Amino acid sequence: GKFKRGTFLLNASLKLKRELGHAGEIARTLNNLGYVHYVLGEHGKALSFLEESMELNRRIGSRKEIMINLENLTTIMISAGRFRQSVKLTHEGLELSQELGDLTQEIVFSVRMSTVLMHLGKLGDAEKLLSTVGLRLSETDDLMAVAVHALTRAQLLIQIGNRQEATVLVHRALEIARESKDTNGQLQAFLLLARLEDPPECRAQADHIISHMHFERMRSVMAYNHSERLLHNGDHVAALAAITAFLAAPFETEEDADGARQCLIAAECFMTNQRSDEALPYVQHAQRQAADSGLMSESMMCGILMGRLAVERRDFECAFREFQRALKFAQTMSQSFTRDCDRTMFQQRRDVQYLTEEIKRLGLTLGQTERAGSTPARA
Repeated sequence: GKFKRGTFLLNASLKLKRELGHAGEIARTLNNLGYVHYVLGEHGKALSFLEESMELNRRIGSRKEIMINLENLTTIMISAGRFRQSVKLTHEGLELSQELGDLTQEIVFSVRMSTVLMHLGKLGDAEKLLSTVGLRLSETDDLMAVAVHALTRAQLLIQIGNRQEATVLVHRALEIARESKDTNGQLQAFLLLARLEDPPECRAQADHIISHMHFERMRSVMAYNHSERLLHNGDHVAALAAITAFLAAPFETEEDADGARQCLIAAECFMTNQRSDEALPYVQHAQRQAADSGLMSESMMCGILMGRLAVERRDFECAFREFQRALKFAQTMSQSFTRDCDRTMFQQRRDVQYLTEEIKRLGLTLGQTERAGSTPARA
């Protein structure tokens, strides 16, 4: 857990290896440096080291080394929110794993691709790919792959609106991670579980793992996940209290796939606690991040919250435009589904229902206002 010390030693090692000119060793050290900076939450530095490592491996490395480098590089690209850029590299890793006959890596890249598709709003494509992976899991004894698949599918189910089945999958992943003594897998399960339910023992265990692994930045992630669940359950005061110590967190990391979602949680907390004037900077920051990363669900939520803010200041025309913009994102996601049951469940999500109802209501209000304005004055 002494990552800062590790960074110092790896940089010293890299300097010596550059002097010796051994490209293969340089590539490996760059790869390790990339991982350490990723753990520290410094995604920009991590990507810089890994991209240089990839450049060297493409020149002198084996296809196996290139595949491992692609796995690390795509992991950090996705964590940094660079979803559009990661598509090509993830696809390359998937093809390479198939050519090398490495089923475990093929599953890893397939699940990773489904994560990218999910964030880009292609929920139906993500579901289809995860279903295919699910059928192939019986061909491997890799428990970690099974757990990661379950967690990713749970994330998709949350997006669709099926929180009950998502909870079952997270518990399954947690059980597998415990069985295989995968500490990081357990932490990821606890973090996702916080969005769905609140067993006190799980929160205590998550806190212990964060302390043990020195993953301090995960404390804010846990807090925002708890807040999201509290908002969903209507406990608005507790939702704001849960993130009070971490209100600056979404602004502190330049590139973070979760930053936009956290901003939207903070904004909704302020709005539901009659502090809407404090919500706007969070929504604006989320809008920029969502646009830069191509985040479809977050873009929809930005439109909904901007519309709600406009309604509060009685700017109904602006609200109507924002809600219509949000509806286009919702329609794009809805149209991606191949299964009618998924599409129906998505359309029944609370935020999507609110969006369609508000558009109808504002449409009627604006129509009445327009008709009243065009009625000739009577003598």
